[in-house]
Amino acid sequence: MDTFLIHLAKSSVILLAAYLVYLLLVRFTTFHYLNRSYLILSLGISLLVPFIHFPVEETHLVYAYTLPTIDIVEFSENPIEEQGFNYQYGLWLLYGLISIIFAFRLAYYLYGLMSLLYKHSKKRMGKFTLIYSNSINSAFSFFKYIVLPEHLNQQDEQLLLNTKCSMLTGGIA
Repeated sequence: MDTFLIHLAKSSVILLAAYLVYLLLVRFTTFHYLNRSYLILSLGISLLVPFIHFPVEETHLVYAYTLPTIDIVEFSENPIEEQGFNYQYGLWLLYGLISIIFAFRLAYYLYGLMSLLYKHSKKRMGKFTLIYSNSINSAFSFFKYIVLPEHLNQQDEQLLLNTKCSMLTGGIA
């Protein structure tokens, strides 16, 4: 279990460094495909790099001396002793609680998105599905769905569709 925590700490540090590089250098590029590729690649690297061990030469002299053993037996009236707070257990409990909260939050937002996708009118356009909604103010895309506000005029809609389609196909319109 300790090795997992060490791996998790190393992965977190590498992911933090990659995110800082993203904030400083990559975030300002207009190539969204490059941004997505960098973020996915940095996630994969942060999971794999802690498994790589770099050889380090260490020369230590170890002196061993065996001490004689002494058995000490103590009898008490209360054989069950209360143990103090285990910090490792507390950290695992906190990690699990935060994970559950974020999982419920993700499920809540995905449910809202799916209900928005299925209750509004749809129109097929090539490999994309257009959805017109009156409950949103700005356009967005989710995988092969492009959600547009109903109150757009034809010129703005065409501009958004050209932009979204080129972004979703990696710059190829």
